Amino acid sequence: MTSQQQPVNELCEDPVSQEGTRRSQREIKSTERSLQYRSEIVKCKERDFCKVYESFKVKHRGVRDAIKKELSEEELYYHKQILEGEYNRVERVYKDLRSCAFEIEDFTSYQRKIVKRIWQFISVIECQK
Repeated sequence: MTSQQQPVNELCEDPVSQEGTRRSQREIKSTERSLQYRSEIVKCKERDFCKVYESFKVKHRGVRDAIKKELSEEELYYHKQILEGEYNRVERVYKDLRSCAFEIEDFTSYQRKIVKRIWQFISVIECQK
């Protein structure tokens, strides 16, 4: 094979591509505006979580008090639907908040809140069966 007949891929080989992708050694720094924007987004997500969580707590207490009385199957099913709907809202907002976990100073407090309510939610649902 002469040098003119070499395969195209051998001619195009680059020593950098053999070692892997080239990466910059420079540290990434965010601008003030970028940091401010991200902090506003985090505050908004925290506020949304708190609102939805408080709403869930109120509904949860109401359902817990309601099932202490004698209820029909339809009423139990209605209360279960309310709780499941509220729980799904909390879970959705929590997942959204979790996407910003690295920027939240005390994220574990949110984790504890959601875990505590999950177990209470499960216990109420189990009582209805």
